[in-house]
Amino acid sequence: MAQTVYHVVPSGDEWAVKKQGAEQASRVAATQKEAINHAEVFARRQAPSRIVIHREDGAISEQRSFALTARQESPWTEILTTPPVLTGLALALGVGGLVWLLRRD
Repeated sequence: MAQTVYHVVPSGDEWAVKKQGAEQASRVAATQKEAINHAEVFARRQAPSRIVIHREDGAISEQRSFALTARQESPWTEILTTPPVLTGLALALGVGGLVWLLRRD
């Protein structure tokens, strides 16, 4: 899987988050800290990824990597996807569908 790279770079009086290879910024922020926060959000969503943070002179000051993480399933998902619950839902929906069909005029 290819790694997505975001750069936090100076852009005039502001800071831009640019996806590597893109011409336009994904986001522009007033401060470097704010731009880093935006870049981290993008990077976490696109993991595996990394952000490259540049100084005002354009030199690289830091890099941060973001790995894929297992998604935490809700306890409700585990309960609602058990065979007895799914069977009950299927029966309930089946009975409801049958009642609807018989009541049609």
